[in-house]
Amino acid sequence: MIEKLRSESPPRNCLISLFCTFPMTKVWPDEADTEYWMSVAMQLDSVPTGNTYYLTKLFYFDAGSDTAEIVAVGKSGGGTTWSGGSGWAGGEGPDVSTVEATKDPVWLVTKIIASGDSTVDRTFMWINPDPAGGAPDTADADVSRDSWLHAEGFNTVAFENGGEMAMTIHMDEFRLGKSWSDVSDDNITTSIDVASTGLPAKHTLAQNYPNPFNPTTNIRFELTEQTRASLSVYNARGELVQTLVDGVLTNGAHEATFNGAGLPSGVYFYRLQAGTNIEMRKMLLIK
Repeated sequence: MIEKLRSESPPRNCLISLFCTFPMTKVWPDEADTEYWMSVAMQLDSVPTGNTYYLTKLFYFDAGSDTAEIVAVGKSGGGTTWSGGSGWAGGEGPDVSTVEATKDPVWLVTKIIASGDSTVDRTFMWINPDPAGGAPDTADADVSRDSWLHAEGFNTVAFENGGEMAMTIHMDEFRLGKSWSDVSDDNITTSIDVASTGLPAKHTLAQNYPNPFNPTTNIRFELTEQTRASLSVYNARGELVQTLVDGVLTNGAHEATFNGAGLPSGVYFYRLQAGTNIEMRKMLLIK
């Protein structure tokens, strides 16, 4: 069983759109040698500064009387790189990677190896790992750190952002499971979109088909009104690969074809901007 968050999932608690918690369907226990895998894709509308933070967190929460933060993944305060440990990791230490955080699409994958008791657990985080390459090696992790699960495990996911600048954060594909395939299988449909406005998207961007693909795939989107729209594809490093659509389009359904011939296997992101609305999804090229 995996945990999946969708945009219609009701938040357990939100404070000024800066800290939102979502209860899970069960408690994930602290069992010896159990692997817990978590992934989230995100993109920002601005380049973040050092004291701006945006994090996906796992908690144990018991009616507010017993709360324990397990891990915080994203960009923490006090530094400029991706981190996989605490909410204020700073610019160096075991929680911090050497990869600079930017506004480009990123896929963060975390694995927690539970100890089953009060001794230390191990947490690893990879930045844009190749989903077609099998489970990533812990020796290649961008973050490797000690962590401590609550005695009961964890039962809540939280999304937190704040600091010295305002921005819109788009999150997609939050997954939690017990294996690499639980977080990398693109046939599982899961998504959550967290935006600073809190307003629903006016336009829709569908999952590409087929997915995985080799070498071509179709991307369908719908517009509710005539507007200027662009549809672009990015690689896992956030670099622009190709702009498929760029112009004024009528309302209704539209479809574009992406050809990955000449590109390496791996995760790619496609991004639709229609007016002021932005949506992003992930696709997988396998050769």
